[in-house]
Amino acid sequence: MKESLIQIATSLLAAFLVSLYFYSRGSAEYTLAVFAVAFVVFIGGGMIVKILHKLFDWRNSYLTNVIAYGLSGGILLLSMVYGPVIYSRMFEDYTVVQNEFVLAEFLLELLQYMAFGAICGLVFYHIYIGVQKLFNSWGANQSAED
Repeated sequence: MKESLIQIATSLLAAFLVSLYFYSRGSAEYTLAVFAVAFVVFIGGGMIVKILHKLFDWRNSYLTNVIAYGLSGGILLLSMVYGPVIYSRMFEDYTVVQNEFVLAEFLLELLQYMAFGAICGLVFYHIYIGVQKLFNSWGANQSAED
């Protein structure tokens, strides 16, 4: 239960941070949508990392977690953006005349979304560390008072 609360609180804070960034860049009309998508990405990324952590039983080191959260954030954002339209982008928009340009533009766009998702994953992990320490200190204070 405690881990679920930490994941939700971290996801809310990280999604708020990402939507605030988009708001400051002049995308006020999309702020709520960005918040919702970022929250789903952060919750999903956190769940994927926790499942993989238990499945592979890796060491709980900083570098391992940074890589895992970055990759899960990148993969989730990429799949959310391109999952529904990947077929049409690759097969319907790909013409013989413009094949090199369309493919290069498409790959560049994929890499940009992957990088942004990875950055979001790293932001999430560092917020997670802070929220987890906050919950642990709050739990220690509660047990000391009892």
